[in-house]
Amino acid sequence: MPPVDTLSSWGIVALSIACNTLVFQTTRSPSTKSSATAASGHVRAISASHGILVTILSIIALRQEHWQLPHADPVPPRDVVDGDGNLDDAANPMIQGRSRLANMITSWEAGYLVYDTWAMAYALPKAVGRSARPSPVMITHHALIGAGLLYLQLYVARGNERGVRVILGLLLMNASNPLLHARWWARKTGIQSKFLDAAFLVAFAGVRFGSVAWILQQYGAYHRLGLVDAFGRLRTPCKAGTASLVGLNGAWWIWMCKNFAQRCLEKKRKKKRI
Repeated sequence: MPPVDTLSSWGIVALSIACNTLVFQTTRSPSTKSSATAASGHVRAISASHGILVTILSIIALRQEHWQLPHADPVPPRDVVDGDGNLDDAANPMIQGRSRLANMITSWEAGYLVYDTWAMAYALPKAVGRSARPSPVMITHHALIGAGLLYLQLYVARGNERGVRVILGLLLMNASNPLLHARWWARKTGIQSKFLDAAFLVAFAGVRFGSVAWILQQYGAYHRLGLVDAFGRLRTPCKAGTASLVGLNGAWWIWMCKNFAQRCLEKKRKKKRI
């Protein structure tokens, strides 16, 4: 018989795929089969609900105090373990901490992304044509993250997972998704809301950059390092990944801010002409 963790990990992945697909199929209205806007809105509604659920569960898991470490008696922090200057994270809770709830969240997220990739790449175009298909960049983005989380389940199933607290911190980025979809719905109904635009930009910056800052702060606290120093002492792949994550989100945020500012200026010009 497979280990309990194996059944739990892959069972939750399968349950997530089944539940999200079932919700998708049972909540479809006739309009979602003929209107690209209705079909896309249907998928976005499920995405927004998922974002709220995962954000709440991630916060609950991160606030729990009974994360387990692989060693009963953690070794004292050490600054350097090799000639490359890498920090010793053998007992760093941010890297080594384990939680059944956290593992379940990553499994559920992996299953959701499998469903979501299917919904965007196959289900929507099949129902109402290519006009309902999201951009290839978005589909690829979700597919790659889903593949990464599925790969993580191989480690979770064997009890060898690492960095789950970091992953939950990154999942907090889901918190801005409901506002993203709310803006889309508003625009599709002819409403241009400055409040929604501004709220999304603030939320996006807060959760995208705030989550990375929190991760670095928590990681560095174990080594008695500040946020900037902690980033500087990361291993090269982690440093490159963190910089890329912040850089890409920063570029996206600046582009959205520019578009928001342009829309505001255009509205002011129109009012002056009137």
